Amino acid sequence: MRIKDISITKKIFFLTTITLIFYLILNLAAQSLLYTRVYTYQKQRSLIQQTDKFAEEYIAEDDIGAINQKIVDYSNDGKANILVMNKNRNIIHAVTYELVLQTDSGEYIRLQLDSAVGDSKFRALDLKEGDKATVEYVSGGHGETDVLYMPARIAANGIEWNIEHKNRVPFPDDGRQKNEERPRKENITQSADGTVASITLPSGKNTVSIIDRAQLMGAAWQWISGAYGDGDSDNSGHYIYESPDNSKYIVVVKPVEKSGENQTIVAVTTLEPVREAAGVFQHVQIICLLFSIAVIMLLCVILSRYITNPIVDISKIAEKMNSLDFSQKCRVDSRDELGRLAENINSMSDTLDKTITELRGANEKLKSDIERERNIEKSRREFVAAVSHELKTPLAIIRAYSEALRDGVSANKQERYVGVIVDETKKLDALVLDMLENSRLESGTQKPDLKEHDLCDLIYKIINRFSHHFDAKRISVKIKFSSDTIIAAFDRSRLEQVITNFITNAIRHTPNGGSITIRAEKRDCGAYVCIENDGAHIDDDKLDKVWDRFYRLDESRERALGGTGLGLSIAKNILVMHNADYGAENIENGVSFWFLLKHKCFDKKIK
Repeated sequence: MRIKDISITKKIFFLTTITLIFYLILNLAAQSLLYTRVYTYQKQRSLIQQTDKFAEEYIAEDDIGAINQKIVDYSNDGKANILVMNKNRNIIHAVTYELVLQTDSGEYIRLQLDSAVGDSKFRALDLKEGDKATVEYVSGGHGETDVLYMPARIAANGIEWNIEHKNRVPFPDDGRQKNEERPRKENITQSADGTVASITLPSGKNTVSIIDRAQLMGAAWQWISGAYGDGDSDNSGHYIYESPDNSKYIVVVKPVEKSGENQTIVAVTTLEPVREAAGVFQHVQIICLLFSIAVIMLLCVILSRYITNPIVDISKIAEKMNSLDFSQKCRVDSRDELGRLAENINSMSDTLDKTITELRGANEKLKSDIERERNIEKSRREFVAAVSHELKTPLAIIRAYSEALRDGVSANKQERYVGVIVDETKKLDALVLDMLENSRLESGTQKPDLKEHDLCDLIYKIINRFSHHFDAKRISVKIKFSSDTIIAAFDRSRLEQVITNFITNAIRHTPNGGSITIRAEKRDCGAYVCIENDGAHIDDDKLDKVWDRFYRLDESRERALGGTGLGLSIAKNILVMHNADYGAENIENGVSFWFLLKHKCFDKKIK
C-alpha cells in the first residue's frame, strides 16, 4: 500500500508520533552533547571577564593589605581563586587571610590566619573590626618592612584560642624559588594588646583550603612549564587543568604591568559542579525521554480519534457537494470548531441546493434574453447608422440623375446620366456585399482554411494587379523581402483580401510621384508583412479608429478605387480570425499598416 493511500487518521498518528519522538530525541541528544560544553564555555567566559576586572583593580591598587583583601573578596564571592606571579615566576600575591591589630602604642601588626580559619575554636572568637584582643605571635616574615606574623594565641570576647606554629611562613612566597635559602629572623614569641583594625576571613560560600591552594599552585606550574600554555608570561591564555586526583579546573592567565614590572595573574575555578550537573542531567534525560514518548503516543491516539474522524466525515460530504449531491449531511457531535464547521457545511448544502436549482433556470433564460437583445440592438443600431451614412450620397446621385432623365434632359446628356446611375448602383451593390461579408466575419461563424502558402508569391500577384494604378499616380513600389520564399499557414483568399485592402489604402493616400514600400520577413514567432506609403500622418487619436466600419479620414476623398469604408474593418476581422497581431502607425514620411501571422515559418518550397 502506498503512503498516499493510507487513511488520514493513520497518517496523522504515525507522522505526528514519529516527528515528535524524533524531535525529542534530537533535542535531548543535542542537550547531552552541548550541555557540558556550553556550561564550561559560560564559566570560562565569566572567569575571563572576572580576571580582567580584577586586573584593572589590581593595577590601580598599591596597598598590599588592600590587594589581599580584593583577592579574598573574589574568593569569598565564589568567583575565582587568584594568585599573582612576578617576572621570575615567583608568587607575590595569593589568597591570604589576615588580622591587622593596632596596638595601644599605634603600631600595626599583620597576623597570617591561613592555618587558623579552619579551626572551629578560632571561629568561635567571632572577631570583628573594633574588637579588643590580646595576641601572642611569632615573627619571621618577608623582609624588614613587610612582615607577617604567625599567631600562637589570641584572646578576645572572653574566649582564648591557641595553635602550634611552625618556624616558617609557607605562603605567600617572597619571590624566591622553592629550593632557595631565605633569610629570616629568629623566631621569638611576642605579645601585644590592641584593637582589631581589619580582618579578612573566608565566607561560608567559599573557603580556599590547602587543597584548593595546591590546585591553584599546580595550575600555575602547568602554565609555567608550558604543558597547557606556552609558558610565556607576556601572553594571555585559558585552558582546562586536570589535577592529579582527576579533578578539572578552568585556568585563565593574564599578563599585566604594574609599577613598571611585568606580572602574571592566574585565576582558577573548579569544573566539578559541571561534571556533577551533567551526570544528574543524563539520568533526568532518560526519565524524561521515556515519559515523553508515552505522553506523545497517548496524545497522538487522542488526536487521531477525536479530530481526524470528524474531518474525514466532513471531507466525504464535501466530495458529494462537489458533485452537486446535497442529499447527505454532516453529523454534529460537538460545539467546537469542527462542530461549527459541520453545521455551516450543512447549512451551505441546503442553501446551495435551493439556490443552484433556482439560478439554473433563471440564468439560462436571462442569458438567452440578454444575448438576444444585445445582438438585436447592436445590429439595429449599427445597421441604421452605417446604411444611412453610406447610402445617402449614392442614392441622392441616382435620384437626381433619374429625375433629370424623367424631366427630359437633352439627348446628348442621357447616355452620360445613365452611366452615372449604373456606376452608383454598382457601388451600392459592392457596399451591400461588403456589409454582408463583414457581418459574417464578425459573427465568428467563419473559420479560416489554413494551408501552407508562399507569402512572397501572393504579394507579387497582388502588386501586378495594381500596376496601372501605380503608373497612373507615378508611384514607385519598393519590395523588401527577407528571402525569396516565406512559407506560412494562412487562408489564401482571405489574406489576399487583407493585402489588397492595405495596398488600395496606400495608393489612395500616396501623393503623385510618391513611393510605397512592401516588406515581408520571416521571424521566430511567425511571418511579418508591412505596407508603408508616403503621405500625411494620421492623428494619434485616430490610429485605432481606422479599423472601425465606415470610418473615413477624409470624407471628401476620391472614390476612384471604389472604397466602401468597410475594407479595413474586414481586414481586421480576417486577421483576428487568423489569431494575428496587426496595427497602424505613423512613420517618418507617411503611414505603415502591418500584420504578424503567429504561425511557424518554414524554409522550404511549396509542395
